[in-house]
Amino acid sequence: MTRGVLYDTPRLRGTDQVRPGQPVHGWELAEAAAAQGVTPASGDTEQIRCGADAGFEALARACAELGRRTFQFMTAPLALEGGTGSPVDSLVVL
Repeated sequence: MTRGVLYDTPRLRGTDQVRPGQPVHGWELAEAAAAQGVTPASGDTEQIRCGADAGFEALARACAELGRRTFQFMTAPLALEGGTGSPVDSLVVL
């Protein structure tokens, strides 16, 4: 469990998605953080929305409606006896 920070790149660029040949650069994320009033911190998970993914679309809409870009972020791996890894299911609490 940690703080999540959303970088809604298409919304910040005024487009619907990041286009091929127009990558998201580190300086752009730093500018986005400043514009959103967010200071990234050690331990944060940074969620970068680039296009039309249903989960990110819902998160981006909710964040925009609430006027926030941070949230509680949790992951829940499968409990596999003797397992050394598993897919995870992410959960966001606003």
